[in-house]
Amino acid sequence: MEPPPFKQQLTRGIAKFIFEGIGTISYHMPGSAPQRQGIRRVSNLAYREKMPDDCGRNTKAHLYDIYIPPHNIKGAVCYVHGGGFSICSKETHHMMGKQFAKAGYITFLPNYRLAPDSIFPAAIFDVIHAISHIQSKLSHFGLRPENLIVSGESAGAHLALVSSLYAANPERLSPLSVPATLFPFKQLLLSCGMYVVDERGLFDRPATHPIVQERLSGIPPRYLPCPERLSVAERTLVSPHIWLKQLLTQPDVFQLPSIHINCGTQDPVLDDSRVIADILEQHHHPFQYSEYEGAPHAFMALTHLKAAKNAWREWLKVLED
Repeated sequence: MEPPPFKQQLTRGIAKFIFEGIGTISYHMPGSAPQRQGIRRVSNLAYREKMPDDCGRNTKAHLYDIYIPPHNIKGAVCYVHGGGFSICSKETHHMMGKQFAKAGYITFLPNYRLAPDSIFPAAIFDVIHAISHIQSKLSHFGLRPENLIVSGESAGAHLALVSSLYAANPERLSPLSVPATLFPFKQLLLSCGMYVVDERGLFDRPATHPIVQERLSGIPPRYLPCPERLSVAERTLVSPHIWLKQLLTQPDVFQLPSIHINCGTQDPVLDDSRVIADILEQHHHPFQYSEYEGAPHAFMALTHLKAAKNAWREWLKVLED
């Protein structure tokens, strides 16, 4: 595989510095410590044995953190971080764990292997493994495996959706020998999802800032360097909207959770969320879709924004209903 062009390497480096640098620093700052809000964080638990990445290097990919609420536990959330399948971690998204835990939900944040060191389908297999492991631990908190709510943003929303479809229809992926089984999820909360990765034209949006455009255009070749070699089962994982549509034609056979989706109107992948919402509406599946005027990509992590506050209020209301 040829190395990515210099501009893509540069923009990935800038994005990695901004998002991982700031997020990781804030994770370790005393002022952002979860215990200041009565939340207990248990860090760096393993959900599977250590595995090297595709380059043979050891990683921290198979670790997760738990955020435990200060009072009674209302339920459990697994939050899958985004980052274009190539950057970010449970540390950069610690604020998501704290937001759910403050509302009474024990929250699990797993890492997973990242591109380009580990390409498709490593991230998907890791997230399925993580969710399976987390479901096996819920009894320790008085919860059942099927009580788990799964959430994610950007690439994390993609991975959360694929995991939900796999829980409903594991036979579809039998040719890939996915090494874990899942119970159905209680609910699915998706924000700013990136659901179509193998179609290069998806990211050809002239209105997008050049740096953002360069970042988006570099995602498919990093994560999916040889899309023309995909099997039918693998293509199902890359573009889960196709799989979703097929499962919704047999709702009595394939049990999917209610799905709640949001996105900002300034998000360059807004169309992805609209595609999923349209499919759900056409098939009369329980869902809720919200767009937040002027909000950027991954806006819910920017918890000071008005749009983020409103979106969090809406999600927590959904969980209470």
